[in-house]
Amino acid sequence: MGRRVKKPPELKIVLDTSAIFTGSASDLLKAEVVDAIHNNASFPDLTVTWHLPEMVVQERQYQMIRKALELLPAVDKLERLLGHKLNITPEIVKTRVEEAINAQVKSLNISVRPLDTAAVKWDSLMRAAAFREPPFDPGEKEKGFRDAIVAETFGQVLADSPVTPSVCRVALVAVDTLLANTVRQRTREAANVRVLETLDELTGLINTLVAAVDEEFVAQLAPKAQKYFFLPQEETTLYYSQKVDEKLRVKFKAELEALPSGAASRRDTKWVIAAPRFVKKERQRVFWVTRVTIEVTAFAPLKINVPSATAGPVISLKGLGASGQTRSKPSLTDLDFTGWGSSPVLAGSGESGFALSPTLAGSAESPFEMTWLWRSGGQGRVIARGTTIFEIDWSAVVSTARSLKGGRVDGLRFVETLWE
Repeated sequence: MGRRVKKPPELKIVLDTSAIFTGSASDLLKAEVVDAIHNNASFPDLTVTWHLPEMVVQERQYQMIRKALELLPAVDKLERLLGHKLNITPEIVKTRVEEAINAQVKSLNISVRPLDTAAVKWDSLMRAAAFREPPFDPGEKEKGFRDAIVAETFGQVLADSPVTPSVCRVALVAVDTLLANTVRQRTREAANVRVLETLDELTGLINTLVAAVDEEFVAQLAPKAQKYFFLPQEETTLYYSQKVDEKLRVKFKAELEALPSGAASRRDTKWVIAAPRFVKKERQRVFWVTRVTIEVTAFAPLKINVPSATAGPVISLKGLGASGQTRSKPSLTDLDFTGWGSSPVLAGSGESGFALSPTLAGSAESPFEMTWLWRSGGQGRVIARGTTIFEIDWSAVVSTARSLKGGRVDGLRFVETLWE
């Protein structure tokens, strides 16, 4: 008899909607998830499979259809411009979205997992809904049925899997904290379950499983790596000593200045340094990736059309040049600020308060446009919020006492900018 070949262990990855959501009308999964699937398709010592609950696919289908239908008015305008009917109807949109989803599921080799409704304890689920028990939101209105179905589907995937961690692990990726905590509670006795709230954590788990180290080694070293790379205002950490923020601003100047449609400026509101993700170990050097997420606000100028520069109180326009420091125009009560939340205050200089465009143009007969800039540190009307994401590749030498030294930054990578 021939020697039996040992089957490599399997990692089953179940994705919730919160982990794959993209505002695109054409893509089932966001680009980062697609990259993760491609980058982890084949390992000699680990089989990785990807699973989507049928409820997640249906929810994304609804979102994609709704997004696509929002584009139909633009198609109508194009038809009028061309004088030609394109015959794109809501029914065609729904059919094409379903076909696109099926094609993407097939090309990425994703398993769509339907829920076995006969195996669900509906009395318990209905009670949880009535009393707002997790994963149902404890708010006044019932919210959480789709999350409950995802949790039930994950439980069925787990029930179909071997229970030995060295043979099979089952991971749920859910950004939704309530859903993640619900599954953690239900599976607390299962040794082969991991519940992760970011794709970054998932990549770290995969790297650990395919490297020649165990999860205990990484678990012990990870907190030390986090403090070694970054502590707020601690100049000896790698983030400060290697001037990571300055290098990001120089190398990715264009990415840090990119704007969404309709925006004139943006401001970084917060930099978030995530916990490091283990990548690999080569002899005594351990390699990590740390994600830097920048929370961003995008602004559009507040433009107010002033009908004419007719008689009114004189308002000082400082910093707008020598071709006239004052201008008579309507009082603030004559201007319509509907939709801006509150009326701005005419004060300050042209750099920080307000500006006229064109500068001091217009007359009692001709209108002019006033472009308003908020003075409270902002740059106009908020039209979008988003995140710009980078990843820092770095490494350090681990001693026999499992302390870190000899740190270095090995690379800086732009991941993406996502606008809400």
